[in-house]
Amino acid sequence: EPPPEADNPRVILTNGYLRKGQGMMIVSTSGAGKSVMSIQLALFWAMGKPIWGMKPARRLKVGIIQAEDDDEELAYFRANMRGGLKREYGWSDEELDDAFKRVIFERVIGKTGDAFIERLREIQKEQLYDILLVNPLFSFFGADLSNNKDDAHFFREGIDKIIKNPLCSCAIAFVHHANKPPKTTDRKGWGTDAFAQYIGAGGT
Repeated sequence: EPPPEADNPRVILTNGYLRKGQGMMIVSTSGAGKSVMSIQLALFWAMGKPIWGMKPARRLKVGIIQAEDDDEELAYFRANMRGGLKREYGWSDEELDDAFKRVIFERVIGKTGDAFIERLREIQKEQLYDILLVNPLFSFFGADLSNNKDDAHFFREGIDKIIKNPLCSCAIAFVHHANKPPKTTDRKGWGTDAFAQYIGAGGT
């Protein structure tokens, strides 16, 4: 029998949602607030607090891997997040400071494909994060996401070897963009049908 989640250090999000060695996608359209959402998720998980039905098993150490947002934009996100969490949830400055200590931004510039995977391996071995948030996938993939061979090389031969390594195992979440139908007239209601789970751009 599997160990109870409370006694299993591999559990990241409870109720069987996410464990070390597993991954997830956060997918939405451009401009929907995915970067802000990823920071909010990281802060709640760092505090061991549930958010949107996802409950971390404990206080997590979260690494946010990103390349698009500069220091000023990240500081803007942080300031607005602090204000919102204090206002809406009653978090104290001490709680917020504690959360930010376990949420670390790792900027990875100019590395895609195998070079990105090698850098990610170095980061994880050095920091031993519980979960990595990679934002966005397009910045680091470095190949054709619609090509299943390229997908398998990146995820199966690269990412899996990092997150499933017993010495540095972690969970991983990729922030990803939705497909865009070529014609504007075809975009009405896009992503609201039964196939919305396949909305992320790329292969099968």
